[in-house]
Amino acid sequence: MLVNHARGLVKSFGDRLPKCTAECFHRKARPAVPDELRPSLEPVFRVLGDLAMEIKEHDRALQRME
Repeated sequence: MLVNHARGLVKSFGDRLPKCTAECFHRKARPAVPDELRPSLEPVFRVLGDLAMEIKEHDRALQRME
């Protein structure tokens, strides 16, 4: 939902963000955000980055359990 929010906001200003998976969206799309939208979307990218890190940590923990 956060990815769709970011894409929709940028699209409403006439731009588009690059195609990528949700897992790497915070890295690949962040540089493509127009300067005037950066302050509004920076918290979204920060949350997406944090979630991606948490998911990786949980995946590693699950692999160790196997």
